[in-house]
Amino acid sequence: MTGSAVISLFLLLMTGLVLAFCQAQLISLIAQIRRIRRAPVGNVSLLPATGPAALDGSAHGATLTSPFTGVPCVFWNIEIQEYRSTGRSGSWRIILNRSSDAPLLLDDGTGRVQVHPSGATLTLFDRWSTQQRFFGSLNRATLDTLEHLNVKTRTWLGTNRVLRIYERHIRDGERVFVLGTLARVGEQSVLISAPKTPLLLSDRDRATLKQHLSIRALGLISLPVLLLLLLVAINMFA
Repeated sequence: MTGSAVISLFLLLMTGLVLAFCQAQLISLIAQIRRIRRAPVGNVSLLPATGPAALDGSAHGATLTSPFTGVPCVFWNIEIQEYRSTGRSGSWRIILNRSSDAPLLLDDGTGRVQVHPSGATLTLFDRWSTQQRFFGSLNRATLDTLEHLNVKTRTWLGTNRVLRIYERHIRDGERVFVLGTLARVGEQSVLISAPKTPLLLSDRDRATLKQHLSIRALGLISLPVLLLLLLVAINMFA
């Protein structure tokens, strides 16, 4: 087998692996974009009793404290990833993803509606992040929080686990976009996740969120396309 044939086979295998890796994320992103485009943004005063609803407004609710930074907020999410090596390569794996479950109130100026964030798909800015590498250590406050979350920072050999930690939060009064399903809880309409259509909660407005998701989708598509173009170029000039 010639050198160009080996390179072509390698690129073909890499393209297949990248497509397989990106497929689930790409399908999810496209589904989110379609939901956002199809859902008309209304206002609270004209909401139906049940059915899908998309709203822009300001977030309010009970005052919570974000786990790592101690910031007063009405919603928080934390994500902890660990780098796991498989010999010559490795990847980041999510070992903990947790969010507050206290209801939010969305106010769009015409009224307020309660939002239940349980099970929501989140598109939030990272407000704080840190890393623990193989050498070095996290500060005492971060270590204490990890211990409270039952996340071990060392391996069974006593070496550091390589970790990335992210915190996201929504403060009282910040603008949010919510897409969910209206349901009746007692005499009140609330926005919730449905079995096949989870609530979408973002600290971007609708237009910015669509742009953000579209750029992410294009990024996932571009890598296998570039690999295929490189494969074609090698075969043309071999």
